[in-house]
Amino acid sequence: MTLKHEKIRFRRGEIAELHTYPSALDQPKGHVRLRRVYGFGRLVSIAAIAIAGLCVLLVAAVFVIGSFGFSSDRLRDEAQAAISRLAGQPLETRLGPARISLDHARLVALDLQGVEIGSGDGSAPHIRAGTLRFGLHVMPLLSGRIELGSAALSDAEIDLAAWRGEAGGDWRKALGGDDGIIDADELLAVVFGEVHAALDSISPSGAGSFRLDNVELRLPAGLPVSTVHVASASVVKDRRGRLKVEGELDADGQRLTVDGEASRPDAGHEGAAFTLKLASAPTGKPVPQAERADPDGPYFWPGSFELALAGDQAANAGKGEISAQVGFSGTQLKFRRSGTVEAGGKASLMLAGGSGKIEFSRVEVDTGRSRLVFSGAVGPQPGDGEGELAPFYRFELVSNNSVLAPADANEPPLRAVVRVSGRISDDWQRFVAPELVVRTDQGEVVGSASLELAGSQTPAVGLAIAVSKLPVGYAKSVWPWFAAPGAREWALANVFGGVVENSRLVLDAQPGSLGEGKQLSPDEISGHFEVRGARFDVTGTIPPVRDAVGAIDFKGTDVDITLASGTVFMPSGRTLAARDGTFRIANAHLHPLIGDLDIQIEGKAAAVAEMGSYDPIDMERFIDLEPKSLSGDVTGEVEARIPLERGSELKDLNWRVDLAYTGLSIDKPFEGQLVTEAKGTISARPDRALIQATAKLNDVPAEISLSEPLQGGAKRSLTARLHFDNAARERLLPGLSSVVSGPFVVELEALGEGRQKVEVDLADTTLALPWLGWSKGAGVAARASFVLSSKDAVTRLADFRLDGSGFGAAGDLTVDDDGLAGAQFSRFALNRGDDARASIERRRGGYMISVSGKSLDARPFIRRFGDLTGAKPAKSSDPDVDISLDARITEMGGFHDEVLKDVKLAYSAAGTTVGGIRASATTRTGARVTVVDATAGSGRKVEAQAGDIGAVLRFLDVYENLHGGTATLSLSGAADGPLAGQIDVRNFAIVNEARLQSIVSKPPPGADRSLNQAVRRDLDVSQAKFERGFARVEKGADYLSVSDGVVRGPTIGSTFQGKVFDGDGNMAITGTFMPAYGLNRIFGEIPILGQILGNGRDRGLIGITFKLSGKTSEPQLAINPLSIVAPGIFRSIFEYR
Repeated sequence: MTLKHEKIRFRRGEIAELHTYPSALDQPKGHVRLRRVYGFGRLVSIAAIAIAGLCVLLVAAVFVIGSFGFSSDRLRDEAQAAISRLAGQPLETRLGPARISLDHARLVALDLQGVEIGSGDGSAPHIRAGTLRFGLHVMPLLSGRIELGSAALSDAEIDLAAWRGEAGGDWRKALGGDDGIIDADELLAVVFGEVHAALDSISPSGAGSFRLDNVELRLPAGLPVSTVHVASASVVKDRRGRLKVEGELDADGQRLTVDGEASRPDAGHEGAAFTLKLASAPTGKPVPQAERADPDGPYFWPGSFELALAGDQAANAGKGEISAQVGFSGTQLKFRRSGTVEAGGKASLMLAGGSGKIEFSRVEVDTGRSRLVFSGAVGPQPGDGEGELAPFYRFELVSNNSVLAPADANEPPLRAVVRVSGRISDDWQRFVAPELVVRTDQGEVVGSASLELAGSQTPAVGLAIAVSKLPVGYAKSVWPWFAAPGAREWALANVFGGVVENSRLVLDAQPGSLGEGKQLSPDEISGHFEVRGARFDVTGTIPPVRDAVGAIDFKGTDVDITLASGTVFMPSGRTLAARDGTFRIANAHLHPLIGDLDIQIEGKAAAVAEMGSYDPIDMERFIDLEPKSLSGDVTGEVEARIPLERGSELKDLNWRVDLAYTGLSIDKPFEGQLVTEAKGTISARPDRALIQATAKLNDVPAEISLSEPLQGGAKRSLTARLHFDNAARERLLPGLSSVVSGPFVVELEALGEGRQKVEVDLADTTLALPWLGWSKGAGVAARASFVLSSKDAVTRLADFRLDGSGFGAAGDLTVDDDGLAGAQFSRFALNRGDDARASIERRRGGYMISVSGKSLDARPFIRRFGDLTGAKPAKSSDPDVDISLDARITEMGGFHDEVLKDVKLAYSAAGTTVGGIRASATTRTGARVTVVDATAGSGRKVEAQAGDIGAVLRFLDVYENLHGGTATLSLSGAADGPLAGQIDVRNFAIVNEARLQSIVSKPPPGADRSLNQAVRRDLDVSQAKFERGFARVEKGADYLSVSDGVVRGPTIGSTFQGKVFDGDGNMAITGTFMPAYGLNRIFGEIPILGQILGNGRDRGLIGITFKLSGKTSEPQLAINPLSIVAPGIFRSIFEYR
């Protein structure tokens, strides 16, 4: 018989590794002695024989199967029976094609494809497998028996959630009664029963091993894990009867390793024991926050854990017990906006038969600086059976040495005693702790809590705590990180010291509210904490509020902090009282975190300024002012949107400061001004600060209004109203003393770039231009305006305007420490009708004045320098000022409506001392007038000519009754001494001279007849004409005297001599008045007789002696009555001496 050989192919999975062959298993350990090393050819021969042997066995097995009638149906039946034995219950199995091959462990392999396994009730299959392989022992096959050696399931899905056992699909009923409560003793029985079943299922009479590869397990609902992927797992029973379990799993992305062992004592003992170790390790590393899709969103990193179970059915007096050791590390949990919590810990649990509970002998949890150590128990509580009381689990946890110290709280660790007790629903979905106590050495927190699982959503969490009194640091330590994280973050970072009183926190978070991007509503989270004696940090570098009394309230994501009172202690030692404050953080879950502050402050100005110097206010950016330079009291209100996170843009934040101050003073000049005794308000906004004040600027009473821009683009606005008196003017503007006296009001408006618009109310001020003889008295309305600017101690008055009643000026002035430095007037009017221009330039302590124009009133100038015409000037306290005046005036007005035309004047003087005059003009009648006052060397000479001396005298307000006449004046003398000379006037008339009429018409005192009566006719002196007037003149510094004076006319004549004025302003003129002068003087021409009867050539037979005395401005006339009848030489006896 010729055998046809077939080529046999082995799949990769069918090739066994050497250590799995029987020759490598269970060999006695000991010394092995190698007697001979085979060559390479020998090894090849042995391998060929082994392969040939395997092929023979496979052929034999196939032959036996065919010979003994092992049909595919029988094989399927045997496979289904094996599956039922492994499952422990009858199952309905649908198998696909079957294939026989050689297994790697000396077994014949039966491969079943497309396997579906169900419960037989018509429901969907619980198991779907790509391949189900059974390993069949070869030797039993040779005798016609089928004996399993192994079983393997690969590429499968197992739905444990739909698996129906004796509990009818509810896995909890398998562990307890119909009420769903897991009984502790029943749990022990079930666990150990499953261990026995596993030991029985995998035995020499059954499958010796079981393996899973690439199997997906779907777990029942309600468990923490929904899906477990088995990469590979094996259950193997060794020759000693020990069952070993190994595997690699993936539970919802968490990689797990399983390593366990189960055993049973020798025959006759029912007890079983097992150990099971389940360990996890993360498949990578935590994703850095910056690299997450949502850096601020929720995040969970499981870290690693290890569970070690140990069970002994014979322990506890045969009641059995199971212990568990649990450890975990590196677990990270972050809810949205809250910090990441990283935790680790371990726990020891014990389930002892007959105890009815699971005991926690020690539970340790370490997170950050906190360490929680608990012990306790959990056990079932059956219902009342009538539906009034549902079954549940009761629990209690007690800690006598826990340390609470959140990682994000900079507080000393808190040691506390904690007790939590409550119940758990029968489905382990709801946890309720009506009793929650945290007790410390300085107070306690009491409350209640609840937790309800919500499938894939975050659980519903309830928490209600109350604090009667507790240190703030302790309260921060027990504040749960998930409760109002925004308010908690602010309190952790900004509240220190003090105590919390009468406080509460209520959390009622619905499923899905925590950690999934949703924000808790005001109905879900609220709290109220009363704080006393605490420190509140504000923001930036601003010093905190200490000794604070206030409250922290929050609802939802809004936080409200109120401050009843507190004190801000500055680094310098200054203090500032804070009260009636609120600090609101709306939407504390949003970035950037912003707080709205509204607070009342009160304290010294220096303290307020110091607080304003810190970030983020930093007023020193805008005002160069040191706090130590301030004094006074300040009260006010501050509103601000304050950044609570670094990196916030200050320019986008709004704030408001409203302050009221009294007695405010700055001990050094501020912008060039010394501010004292200020009272007013400051209102500041991000773009501008408004200051209103009454104060003293440089000791001058003032009202100030300042608008200071705090951001670019705006202009500064400053207005001030200063009230000057003589003392203030003399102190601040000494150079104006000769020009200004009396009170005046100055209004200032800043124009920027060091310029100020100035308005001056001069109504109550006396103005004077002493070198021009002009003045404005108090009570005459006047205002001045100009643009003031200063540089290098020089002040410029641009656009100067002076407007008053009948006077005014327009131009530019320059003032320095020595007074007026110069001026240019495009319009200059000292009196109504003036139309002139003027310039003033200071040179060598004096002034050069140039005046030109169409018209000018010269009366002020004439009054000032009246000594030139014989009038004594008024005494003045004005300092001597050197004046050089050059005038070109078309028409110059004087007294008595007289006008000089085409006036040209060059004048110089030192105070009231004339240095030189050169003038020319024309009177209204066309008569020429010239004056020359010149000094040459040590001598001085005055020459004057006037074609109409009457007009000139009226112009100068010397004498108004003289008309016409030509006059010459010639004086000379030493430059520093009196001047002497003569004046000669011809062809003039005296018109309407009342005193002349009085001389001729009224009898003098003591006489019985008048001069008219003496000459026996009425003398007409209403218009007395004269051919000539002459006198010798002497002019000193304070006097003017005449001698040999004579006035001759056809009707009357006169001789005179004496003082026109003296140093006291008095006149003393004596003389003789002669009527009918032309006839009367004939007697004076007769030789010898003329000397007797006429008393000389210019004296007549009949005359009257007179005397003018008293003030020069108002002289009194006296007449000697005896002189009327005393002729000639005898009349001289009666002359006044």
